[in-house]
Amino acid sequence: MEVEYTLSSGKQTVYVIFAAILTIVAIIFLSLCFRHHSDTPIVLPVAACFVFLAVLLGGQLRKKVIISSESVRATNVLQTKELATADIKGCRIGPKTIVIESISQTGPKITINNYSDFIDGADLKKWFQENFKDLDASDLAEEQDRLLNDSRLGATKEEREATITQSKWMGWSYMAIGMFAGLMCIPFDRKPVVIIFLIVYPLLGILIMALSKGLIKFISSTRRSVYSFTALGLFTPAFVLCLTGSLGYDIYDFHNAFLPAIVLCMVTAVLIYITGFNKDMPAVGQSIGLLLISAVYGFGCVVQVNCLFDKSAPQAVHTSVYDKHKNYNKREHYYLTLNPFSPGQDQKETEVSEGTYDKYNAGDNIEVELKKGLLNIPWYYLPADY
Repeated sequence: MEVEYTLSSGKQTVYVIFAAILTIVAIIFLSLCFRHHSDTPIVLPVAACFVFLAVLLGGQLRKKVIISSESVRATNVLQTKELATADIKGCRIGPKTIVIESISQTGPKITINNYSDFIDGADLKKWFQENFKDLDASDLAEEQDRLLNDSRLGATKEEREATITQSKWMGWSYMAIGMFAGLMCIPFDRKPVVIIFLIVYPLLGILIMALSKGLIKFISSTRRSVYSFTALGLFTPAFVLCLTGSLGYDIYDFHNAFLPAIVLCMVTAVLIYITGFNKDMPAVGQSIGLLLISAVYGFGCVVQVNCLFDKSAPQAVHTSVYDKHKNYNKREHYYLTLNPFSPGQDQKETEVSEGTYDKYNAGDNIEVELKKGLLNIPWYYLPADY
């Protein structure tokens, strides 16, 4: 006897509506191609993207799961996969995903995304829970048993348990402090002590992973592992460092920033990989996250150190206002577009105060202070707003 699970009518309606909207938008873009042939190289790829997204959403209607005593078969947008019941090792059930793994390492893996979208999705989840081994719980038990017998963590079982518990508290505390303190630093982006904290804190996370005897990783999963992790504690200070640097300072020429930023990014990535890469977690997603944090940290460090600790004498440069505009994002923001300061440079847009915005109009002369930068990355500011 087979039981088939299909998408609920509500979800089907949502997919159809959004697919139809994207199709209409694609048709509008295609009509622009026919009317304005000069825009075809730009408009046609955009239209193609909307068509692709419409097809992808429409293809969601194919999704279904068929289970029986002999096999499990799942159909998604692109393909259908089937596993014989006897060949199923177990499953991993998350808040939105069910992953069914094969006994054979080379066998197929079935992933059922957004199982709650199916009619009787709760029954589908319950069926897997009752009929197959919970691989996350199994991995967690195996890992706990292995660590409790690891002599590097202590001479007795009690000492090893204490070491594991201590590493959990350390990892979670590091993350909580990093996320909270990092966000609290945003209003104080030009205070040297704040920037030093944002630079040092990710390095502290790397040191914690290095000294944790392998118990604290870059990322982990509480459902299947006893390891704690540092990813969010690393990311938040690095992101705030980059955000406040890119928004707080106007770089005149980025050429000298690329090399130190790339070098720092690669060094940070290697250190995170060596000290905290988790071989039990997906390598691709982990690598992307690792490189993203390293890139954000490297760029933020370079900009902040270059500008905040720059003691060079400012050089007065005279230019003119090309244009001005303002927009609203939680509050009013004011911008002046300045003409190039020297040959070969582009126009520069800088955020200014309301008073400076009202003071200058297009065509007015304006004085800008240009500084060399600690790392020879020139940057500028308007004296009235600094």
